[in-house]
Amino acid sequence: MLVLTLVRFVKSRNNSFVISTLSTEREPIMENLSKTALLLIDFQNDYFLTYEGAKWPLLETEKAAFEAEKLLCVFRQNDLPVIHVRHEFLTDDAPFFLPDSDGAQIHESLAPIEGENVIVKQHINSFRDTNLKAQLEAFNVTNLVIVGAMSHMCVDAVTRAANDFGYVCSVAHDACTTCDLDFNDQTVTAVQVHNATMAALGFGYAEVKTADALVSDVIDKQALFSAVVSASHLWASAFNASDAEGCAAQYEHEAVMHAKPFGTFQGRDNIQQFWTNLINDGFADVVYLEPKIQVLDERSVILTSGWKMNNAAGVIHKELWVLQADGTAKLREDDFEVTA
Repeated sequence: MLVLTLVRFVKSRNNSFVISTLSTEREPIMENLSKTALLLIDFQNDYFLTYEGAKWPLLETEKAAFEAEKLLCVFRQNDLPVIHVRHEFLTDDAPFFLPDSDGAQIHESLAPIEGENVIVKQHINSFRDTNLKAQLEAFNVTNLVIVGAMSHMCVDAVTRAANDFGYVCSVAHDACTTCDLDFNDQTVTAVQVHNATMAALGFGYAEVKTADALVSDVIDKQALFSAVVSASHLWASAFNASDAEGCAAQYEHEAVMHAKPFGTFQGRDNIQQFWTNLINDGFADVVYLEPKIQVLDERSVILTSGWKMNNAAGVIHKELWVLQADGTAKLREDDFEVTA
């Protein structure tokens, strides 16, 4: 079920987020519309200054977690994949994240809930010797939103590795943090380390934004998907009800339809006449087969799919759906072919 959720964040007394939502559930004709997962890296107790007995507190980890929680709320509310990663050293002489210790557990502010996967790693790179890649493939993920710690270590490593694997990465820079470093008898402050890391990632490995900006991106994307799902469902329902006018209503007024081998039809009136003729010839019961959506920008997507009817089958090479001013989606270009 695709859920379009309008989210309002409210800061509660304990500095956690509660959310007020208005949700509209729709039965999608397309599955796996969003292929974006949230990856939370090493938000563990030993990194939090406010955690009693923390062995390696970083700079304002609580503040980074506060920003990460915004994204976590939105991903959960929209039923998008969430994967937690935590580090645990193998020996008791490690400086932090000791095996089976409370300090190695995920902080309560971002604790996983039922159904969310948790990966335990022993290396800086979250992909190394773990099943992270297999989990992402199981979710059919192509895009990652990354938050966590430390900026210059595990966040940097997983982002670069993910990029090399072909994932499209976004990093919420204010939902990451790190610590001071020493080099050449000088102290490199945590702010300098963090900023240099984010600048390097943004140069060629990831889109680097604030958590708030990425929250807006997720909500906008879900709204676009929801509009396309709704319009596609309306088109299919109209066709299967022999309603050519209802079919044509899902096109922009000056839309272009390439219907092979029938020809090219421009404008809503001509498109409606095409569907009228097809329906009168007895065509019905359209079903989409393995549809896929590619997001072009914040207002348009391309849908490709196989299809079948009661007495024909074929392929949709391109449906260009464009978000309208009223929040609905309309077809600007329709290119399909009858193959059987």
